Amino acid sequence: MTTVTVKVSDKKSAQLLYEMLSSMKFVKEVDIEEELSKEEISLLEDRLTEYKKNPKSGNSLDTVVKKMNKRYGFKNNH
Repeated sequence: MTTVTVKVSDKKSAQLLYEMLSSMKFVKEVDIEEELSKEEISLLEDRLTEYKKNPKSGNSLDTVVKKMNKRYGFKNNH
């Protein structure tokens, strides 16, 4: 199998390309990955800094999964 990577300038074009490729029988997998914005990167860096200062201040994975299941009806798959 061969992997091909294509970068597209906007979401609308990416969605169109995704739909076209997904309809082709010889294409085994199509995935869309979006790059993080500078604001998103900054937010993640701030959260990581806060976590490093106080790693016990956050919620456990079990707690997060329970909250998401309660709020959104997700199933607990971990």
